[in-house]
Amino acid sequence: MRSNNSIRSNLSKEDIIASIRMSISADQKGESTYIIVEGYDDVAFLRNKVPMKVSIYESFSGKNGVREIVEHFNSESVIGICDRDYDYDYNNFRVFHYDFCCLEMMLIAEDSVLEAVITEFYKANVAIGAFRFESLHDLTWLSILRKLNFEQSWEIRFSGLSMHNIIHHQKFSIDKAIKELEGLNPQFEETHKVHLTTVLAVCKEQYAMKDLLSLTQGHDYLRYFHAICANKPGPVFKFSVEVIASALRCSYRIDDFRRTKVYAAIQEYSNAHHTSFLV
Repeated sequence: MRSNNSIRSNLSKEDIIASIRMSISADQKGESTYIIVEGYDDVAFLRNKVPMKVSIYESFSGKNGVREIVEHFNSESVIGICDRDYDYDYNNFRVFHYDFCCLEMMLIAEDSVLEAVITEFYKANVAIGAFRFESLHDLTWLSILRKLNFEQSWEIRFSGLSMHNIIHHQKFSIDKAIKELEGLNPQFEETHKVHLTTVLAVCKEQYAMKDLLSLTQGHDYLRYFHAICANKPGPVFKFSVEVIASALRCSYRIDDFRRTKVYAAIQEYSNAHHTSFLV
């Protein structure tokens, strides 16, 4: 069993650095290791997947915070694990990325996990693979817009986007999404007219399942899934997006994790540097 103080949250950058530095100095045998993650979801996911001598630190500033802390320490005992999102340019051999776009996409890529949350929340008998593909594909427009916004610095604001206002007849509505974005970005449609044409053109390309998993942001998918569950005909069940995220993590087994690329990469690193980060 891991010690209760192996999880460190709500610390500043200076506090995290000081804590790790002190721990490294006190660790005469060099057995302790440290994982820096983006946020609470990552902590909750990893807490039962690390040995006792691993301390998990929640970053003071998301992904950038993970990178800053790892880069601060020239130590093989300090690594980071975070979402890839659309940032393929960053490369640090001590910062590892979840499979596909992010943690949530890695989780729903597992049939048994997606089946569990569909059974619990969507409450319908569906073909899991088809449901995954169709729901991810339904979000393609938004995912492409996010990706190009990141790559080409369009400076579109997405914070506050309501998926419940966008879903129409259980489907993602581009028109309603544009209306939502207009409320977040003054003169959005006029300012980004050329960009929106580009997005529609890119959406017409063919995407395999792995492409969609790498393209879709997890928080978009969770909010989308929450919206289609809430708007589904039948009895109304009250639950939050956070409850769905928790169910995904709880349904994901350690054996599922051991089949991922990120697990293999961390284990390869551990073997090469004689360290231990994962069970």
